[in-house]
Amino acid sequence: MSATLRVATAAYDIGEFQSWAEYASKIERWVRDAAANRAQLLLFPEYASMELASLFQAKTGSDLAAQL
Repeated sequence: MSATLRVATAAYDIGEFQSWAEYASKIERWVRDAAANRAQLLLFPEYASMELASLFQAKTGSDLAAQL
């Protein structure tokens, strides 16, 4: 018996956001699209969270140590 697994993959574009709601909307869209295509597994790249740095204030956004 063979099993099939449908995996959702795409080139993840790193964006900049003005609010958490904008970021959440993007992630929700990815999940919704994967589900609409009957994906059983959706993987986000490890750098997907990098765009959260755009939500920092300017001083923190330009300081990697502060971001960490």
